[in-house]
Amino acid sequence: MATANEYLKKILASNNLKNDAEEINKVRDEKSNVEKAIKDAYPEAKKTIRYGGSYAKNTMVKENYDLDILCYFHEGENSAGTSLEEIYNNIKDCLADTYFVQPKKSALRLKNKDNKNDFHIDVVPGRFVEKDNGDAYLYQNGVEQNRLKTNPDKHISYIKDSGLTDVIKLLKIWKNKNGLELKTFVLELLTIEVLKERKDKSLSDNLKFFWEEMRDNVDSISIEDPANQNNDLSEMFNKSTKEAIKEIAELALDSVDSDNWENIFGPAEDKDSNKTENDDKKRKIETFASSVGVAAKPYVELQR
Repeated sequence: MATANEYLKKILASNNLKNDAEEINKVRDEKSNVEKAIKDAYPEAKKTIRYGGSYAKNTMVKENYDLDILCYFHEGENSAGTSLEEIYNNIKDCLADTYFVQPKKSALRLKNKDNKNDFHIDVVPGRFVEKDNGDAYLYQNGVEQNRLKTNPDKHISYIKDSGLTDVIKLLKIWKNKNGLELKTFVLELLTIEVLKERKDKSLSDNLKFFWEEMRDNVDSISIEDPANQNNDLSEMFNKSTKEAIKEIAELALDSVDSDNWENIFGPAEDKDSNKTENDDKKRKIETFASSVGVAAKPYVELQR
């Protein structure tokens, strides 16, 4: 019988998205189309288009994944607009020729223009504060203070180098299964704040500790944006959100206490199950071939 940590590692393995995974290849191909659309619209503009979000942070999970494409115009580059709002709207308009574009707070969600199928892609337009040094301003759609200063490089390194990416992945799966309305960025910061002194602990110990903190101390926990401490995250981590986290953390702890981890994450897929099944088939074929006095063809040929 698998231990809790063996089970959790299987959950991670079944939700792993490798660089050659079908899902990644699809969004990578679509990134090329996005990049071409923007370059065709603004061929001479000084700009940087690259990956951000969970793909760059190494916290992407198969169960619910998005690809962030950052499109930042360089300081003093005005061909796509002189203001952040103009840049946001002009990028939206140039992508609308190919995609159904759903405006979000700072990003543009891309869907199929015909059937509205989701491409799992968010394009984030912005402008570098100084040359292309990392600090950037983003437009805040529908917000009174419509400008946000950030630095995606700092976000990426803070999360990726935290030593807690596997715990973050598991908590993202937990969040998605419970329909928790919590920004992934906030969950990442929350995980690191709570577990920053526990990097050497096991997955099961850290998950239990995290949920205990959410149950007992969530109201006293605060988080800061590592790229800009002046950014107020309280709206994304407000009272109602904290109450929801506390409630589902209590449910998770009930399952932990009864050693029922599957109640939290569901059944773990055994990555070797297909291999075992194929080995059984191969043995049966070879046994049958031997019994009738013929040589079995290579197994790979029999599977064509």
